[in-house]
Parts: sequence; C-alpha cells; structure tokens
Amino acid sequence: NIPEFIYRRSVITGLGIDFDKKNRLLSVKSIDRGLGVLKEFASIVSTYNVVMVKAVATSIVRESFNKNKFLIQAQDIINYPINVISGVREAELTVIGVLNNTDYKGNKIIVDIGGGSTEIAIVDKYNNTIGLHSAQIGVVRISQQFDFTKQISLDMKNEVSQYIKQEMLGFIKDIHINFDSNFEFIITAGTPTTLAAINLRLKEYDRDLVNNHVLNINDINDILHLLLKLSSIKRLKILGMINGRENLIIPGTLIILNLLELYNKSKIIVSDSGLLEGIIYSELLNK
Repeated sequence: NIPEFIYRRSVITGLGIDFDKKNRLLSVKSIDRGLGVLKEFASIVSTYNVVMVKAVATSIVRESFNKNKFLIQAQDIINYPINVISGVREAELTVIGVLNNTDYKGNKIIVDIGGGSTEIAIVDKYNNTIGLHSAQIGVVRISQQFDFTKQISLDMKNEVSQYIKQEMLGFIKDIHINFDSNFEFIITAGTPTTLAAINLRLKEYDRDLVNNHVLNINDINDILHLLLKLSSIKRLKILGMINGRENLIIPGTLIILNLLELYNKSKIIVSDSGLLEGIIYSELLNK
C-alpha cells in the first residue's frame, strides 16, 4: 500500500532561529516566517481536493512557553489541529518512515538530525524497535551557538565537535545496543540528503538516487573539508547544495562524524524518508 505523491515540497523555516533560551520563547520573526510558509502550503492544499490534513510540531515548539502564540494562528491558517508530538513519538514515526523506504535488512540505528533535537532509534533485523531516544541537540540549535556564515578554522571545528560530544554524552550513555557491532547507521533529514546530493554531484535533487545512497567516512570528511574553506554564500555554489542548508550543513555533518567515531563505524546509509513519510504510513497502517 505505497502512497503515491502528487505534490511534495519541503521548506526550512528555521522556527528555532533567535530562540530565547533563558525564557524559552519563540521569536516574533520566526513565528511570522513559519506562518508565512503555512499560508503558502494552505493555498497549495486548497488547489487539490484534500480530505484530510495531518500536521505535527516538534522539538522547538515542544519546549517553548509561548507555543500557543504560534499554534493558534497556525491552526487558523491550515484549518486543522496541529499535534505537538513528544521526542519519542517523533522517533517512532521516523522509524516507520525509514523502514518503509530502506533496502537494508540488518540491525540498524536510525538517526533523525533535526533543527532542535536529534532522535535515535535502535531497531533490530526483524524491524523491532528496541530503544528510542531524543536529545536536545540539533543543527539550528548549534548554529545559534556558533557562527557558520564565514570560513571555519580548525580550532572552531574542534570547538563545535567538542560541544556536540558533550551534548551527546548524556544520551549515548542511556543507549544500550543489544547487537554488538553488527549494525549500520541509517540517517535521515536535510544533512545526510544534502551530503548525498553533493557526493552524487546532482544538479537537481533526485530522491530516488539519494535514498539508500551509502556515504563512507572519507566522502563525508572530504565534503566537510570543502565546506569549512568556504563562506556560506560560496557554499551555495557547490553542486548538490540545497538552499537554506548552507549554514546548517556543517553542524549536521559534525553530528554524523561524532556518531561514527563514538560507535567506530565507517559509513552511513542515507534515507530520504523520515518523519513526513512516517506520519503518512502511520495513518495507513494505524500505528
């Protein structure tokens, strides 16, 4: 029962940009940006004969104290409720999305690198989920701590890596893998798909080529080395780079490299499917 997409689009809204960490507040600018995108999507939805809309909000909305300021207006725009899901539910839905679109049949760790959080799921070769974790580390969050618009020095790269390691240590300790070293990383979201598009030198994004593409650690390091030498404007000129991803790609790549190092792995499998597909499949499968 594979759904057929008749229209597909994703937009980086950066809802977590300028997030007031102390008071846990979404910024007015970010809310306006998010609502602007939803207005566009609502008009697209109205041009098709849509009978059901499912919308979820994740990490940064989960933790913001002024979430209703965004949600009430957002629900008015799309005319449907928005479900604020937990990190664990986000991980569950991501697993459903990835498993319905992967060729890999063995034990796996499925990772979703988001803007505000990273979800990790431990899944065995029978596709049973044996562990779900959500960590408060994401590419937008890191980009609020460090300036990725300019060339990145080796010192800064190491500083960002150190920050990621510190943030990861807590939840890595909680993750118990029941299958020794016999597993692969399947990673979803904008960072791995962009790395795959760059590695494949795609003039236009092609999800069939990107999905299930294998990136080894040398490929990833080569791309990172190139990205570090360029300002964000010049990064946009790289074949395969996706607009809006130019400042987020470096922190995301460093999350991947740190995970590979922590688990002594040398490659990742890229998934173009994740939370979005998980929401659709969970409706179809009643999961």
